[in-house]
Amino acid sequence: MSLWQLRIKADKDAAYKIGELLEGHVDVISLFEDSQDQSLWVVEGTCQEELSRQSIEDLLETVESTEEPITLEINELSDKDWLAENRKDFPPLEIAGFYIYGSHIENPEWGSQIPLKIEASTAFGTGNHGTTHGCLEALQYLKDQGIHPRNPLDLGCGTGILALGIAKIFGVKVTASDIDPEATEKTLYNAAENDAADLITAYTAEGLESDILASLAPFDLIVANILAGPLIDMAPQIKGALSKGGYLILSGLLDHQVTAIKEAYLDAHLILVQKTLKGDWATLIFKTQTLQDGLKSRMDFSIKIQGQ
Repeated sequence: MSLWQLRIKADKDAAYKIGELLEGHVDVISLFEDSQDQSLWVVEGTCQEELSRQSIEDLLETVESTEEPITLEINELSDKDWLAENRKDFPPLEIAGFYIYGSHIENPEWGSQIPLKIEASTAFGTGNHGTTHGCLEALQYLKDQGIHPRNPLDLGCGTGILALGIAKIFGVKVTASDIDPEATEKTLYNAAENDAADLITAYTAEGLESDILASLAPFDLIVANILAGPLIDMAPQIKGALSKGGYLILSGLLDHQVTAIKEAYLDAHLILVQKTLKGDWATLIFKTQTLQDGLKSRMDFSIKIQGQ
């Protein structure tokens, strides 16, 4: 079977953005540092259909100006089962009590961990990426704190791995949404593969202002693993869709973008609970203020003033 491969070189920030933009356009994505020039990163994507150079160039034009010029190569690969070869690079992952594996793992051994069967078709949405890793750890953190959501939302669900994580770890029904219909289809497929079809409902929706998501709000947990720009723009809408005392997990942002994200959500009157890093990628947990939080804040302020 012949495959087509694209190879893009860009600076690190741009490479990760490009990798996310390519989801749905190619079957397999990998990202790595250029061995010959450490200022550049390489994005490689493969698919079974010939790639349109113009469509990829149009996609690359949406990436903000970068420190280094973006280069693109598209080549036809020799006849070989490249997808099978690629899957060898995706061993089982053990993250925060989850065991994530693909169908190429012949004898999965998850023991007491929660199994999640997700095909190794992309570096994003399989647990390999630092943002997915961080979100799964954030879910475990909330469980350890005794938090038990009843009406959660996975916003920008992709493969549905985080919706599955929520459903499995808390034993609740989950709403998942994405602007890409292929993502919602993939989420439903993965839900069925993990015996969770009755727990996950996926909608193709343009953000939280869509009629279907508005009718299901407020949510007591929202997980949004998307890009920093949309997260900042959506801060008021996300706050409006959260219940009082509800929790918000944000990721898809680099460490240097955290300050802008934090300011946007503090302005929306959310409280930052935790920040974690996986490499350069950050995951943030916020909480909406309750009356008790407000009273405690006033008491702390009063004590501080009196102690001056």
